[in-house]
Amino acid sequence: TNQSFTQGFSKKPVWIDLAYARYTPKDFKGFSIIAGKMARPWITNDIFFDSDVNPEGAWAQYKAAKMGMFQPFAGAGYFVVNESSGGDDSTMYILQGGVKADITADMVYTFAANYQEWTGFSASGLSPRGNANPLSRIPGMRIVNLSNNLDVAEVFGKPLSVFGDFAYNFGEDDPNGDYKDQNKAFAAGVKWGKNKKKGDWSVKYRYGYVEANALPGA
Repeated sequence: TNQSFTQGFSKKPVWIDLAYARYTPKDFKGFSIIAGKMARPWITNDIFFDSDVNPEGAWAQYKAAKMGMFQPFAGAGYFVVNESSGGDDSTMYILQGGVKADITADMVYTFAANYQEWTGFSASGLSPRGNANPLSRIPGMRIVNLSNNLDVAEVFGKPLSVFGDFAYNFGEDDPNGDYKDQNKAFAAGVKWGKNKKKGDWSVKYRYGYVEANALPGA
């Protein structure tokens, strides 16, 4: 979809959405490692990333056996935002922990908290899109993100999801008055329906508030 018949028979680039390997040892049930270009493996709502952004790096996670109605989980990852030949790479480290709770047979609540450390952010090559410009004012980001999801199997014949997120960047130190202390973000919303097969439909509403240096704007 990104190419056409043009440019004098030139070679065409290949666009890759996903390319990864996953290892799940049989002797360590619930544990897995994935490396490459992958679908976002940690839990967060789309206040932070669009659903079609696929990070590149490595991720390890563990899902414990259920303890009654609760199932704890944890994960850690290392992702490369931009490799630099003239200095330090721009990277993201992330730690996540949370729990999934089967409140009833038809109602599931999921809570996840993650900590993200974005290093070399000024060398990320990203467009500011809300962050302080130039990005050299933000050498790094240290973000705590809390995610909440309540999923109900059926409400008036369709599944219902209610969600809410909060994020806070402890690394924001921009001296510019227009951006100073602009380090908080939150979102809440609801989705009714699910699109899985022909004829399905859904409706979603989300309210979000993102301050300039709360999250990577790009």
